[in-house]
Amino acid sequence: MQTNSFRFIAIDEAFKAQDEDKARYLITLCKQLHLQLLVVTPSDNIHIVENDISFVHFVERKEERHSWLYDMPIEQFKEEKTNYLTQ
Repeated sequence: MQTNSFRFIAIDEAFKAQDEDKARYLITLCKQLHLQLLVVTPSDNIHIVENDISFVHFVERKEERHSWLYDMPIEQFKEEKTNYLTQ
């Protein structure tokens, strides 16, 4: 499907108040509608979307003063996620 329309949506912590089945349904629906997604979610919910995304921008807060941004393909994040999620 090719279109000239802008098909982008941002989902900010949408999975926090939903069960995983509903969250996965939302992701499937967005894929069927050919929407490009920006998903903002706490790290404990990333498992819900990690098979449906291609890139991760992971933000880590250090010493309550500084934020560090890590950008990587999802494959790299999957390989290294214990480094990011156990800090």
